[in-house]
Amino acid sequence: MVDGEHEDLVFATTTDLAAFNASSLHFLSLAKAMHERGCQVHIVAPRVSAPLFLAMPTGVQITFTPSVDRVRLPRACGIPMMVPALRRLDVNQGLYVRSGIGTLALVRAARALGFRRIIVESNGWFEDDLAVLGKSKPWQALARRLQVAEARSADELRVVTRGLGSLFEANGIASAKIRHIGNGTDLDVFRPGDRAASRHALAVPLDAEVLVFVGNLWPAIDLPVVFEAMALLAATRPKLQILIVGDGVSRGQFEARGARNDVRWLGSLPPRRASEVIAAADVAIAPFVSARNARIGLSPLKLYDYASAGRVVVATELPGIVDLEPQPWLHLAKAHDGADYARAITDALDGDRQTAELAARAFAERNFGWETVARRVAELF
Repeated sequence: MVDGEHEDLVFATTTDLAAFNASSLHFLSLAKAMHERGCQVHIVAPRVSAPLFLAMPTGVQITFTPSVDRVRLPRACGIPMMVPALRRLDVNQGLYVRSGIGTLALVRAARALGFRRIIVESNGWFEDDLAVLGKSKPWQALARRLQVAEARSADELRVVTRGLGSLFEANGIASAKIRHIGNGTDLDVFRPGDRAASRHALAVPLDAEVLVFVGNLWPAIDLPVVFEAMALLAATRPKLQILIVGDGVSRGQFEARGARNDVRWLGSLPPRRASEVIAAADVAIAPFVSARNARIGLSPLKLYDYASAGRVVVATELPGIVDLEPQPWLHLAKAHDGADYARAITDALDGDRQTAELAARAFAERNFGWETVARRVAELF
């Protein structure tokens, strides 16, 4: 596909597109960006129980298939009900599949139907994901075999980190098939906002030192290390507090660890509201555990959102993130090290934040826009 040439593309996923998390935000944002490039985009996904949190342009068609969420079955069980929707589409189109456990069946069905070109996007190593969630070794091994078989069945494999690409290569996928294309952010939604106005709306004191976290609350996130750092800083920075935007399977556990007056839980918010909360921040936080993340590296949407919103960031020192060094807006802390997080937060708060915030937005405009990601993905078709 060349610039300016229209292309018909089908985007397929088993993700719940009504849930505000990285999976749905990434998928919808890319589909929207491809449409804005002039592509005719048709989304096939399980039926949602609520409106999409990210409005799609009127030209994007969506076919919802029966969902298995209500009967509490794994989403992979709903894939057979997605195949008839694919069968009704023109197979001369390109097909873009966001990989999930079990989407091998969807890719093979599309191959049998004769779709012209099939691109699979992989955002994680399922074996490690299941380990983080506490699943047994046999399930982990099965997930790895399914993921590798899916990559073999695709024409091209998009990975969001180089470490993930290396894992596929180590499992027999040819390097020529693997394309490293990182994640992005909506530069129009996540914009520098008025700090004072945001704090007024949130009833946050103007003289407070405010940390903000936005993201999915699941075991790969290390909020406890931030709470530990805040406890270490309590005596010297008594006005330090954190606003947490998000929900997920670990929220209850995190709330139990962070049951403090300086921690405020705002729940899941749509992107524009999340951006308004980020505007209140002095420092945005991106804490990750080393398990899962150290092996494949990271391409975290939250980091791009923070930079796009023009905020200084403290993030865990892991592959993918360290590739961005040196940046005046990015401060790194060692994984699972509360004292080092306290040091990084102090450095971020005490540095030249005005200059760093301008640099963050400028860097995001050059590197993180979804249009940049869409241009590279378009080359795969």
